[in-house]
Amino acid sequence: MEVRALVLVFCSIIITVDAQDKKTTKSQPVRQQKRSSVPSLQERLEAHRLAIKRGEEREPSSVYLIDELTVTGVYKSVEGYGAFLRAVNNRTFFAYTGMQFYDGVVTAITPEMVVFEQNAGGKKKKVVKIYDPNALRQEAQRKAEEAQKSERSQQKDDDE
Repeated sequence: MEVRALVLVFCSIIITVDAQDKKTTKSQPVRQQKRSSVPSLQERLEAHRLAIKRGEEREPSSVYLIDELTVTGVYKSVEGYGAFLRAVNNRTFFAYTGMQFYDGVVTAITPEMVVFEQNAGGKKKKVVKIYDPNALRQEAQRKAEEAQKSERSQQKDDDE
């Protein structure tokens, strides 16, 4: 069983399970992975916009790869659990079981994780994205501190 863990920009964890391999590896950040057969996000967004203009009904989430998503929250409703997913272009989705993406579908949502079935190169893989609110808070705090430092240095430069 292959298990790959990857920490994304917002500190979500991705675990990919492939029953054919029996080794554990860490993959590179999403930004560094190259997928030659998959069009860029901009190309997928443009094709989606054109399809909508032609009158086709498409889910807004259908242009995003599972690797381009981060779990930013989980909620419970009368229908069960749902999740807040943020794409790399900062678009946020209310995800539900059965929601379609470019390369897969949401198969389960629990308070701790979102489980996807990803179609990659003809193989189906189970991808689990963990929801860690502490990691998200730490990342937001780090960004706020960097912004404050930048602002202070800007003020120092202006004062001189």
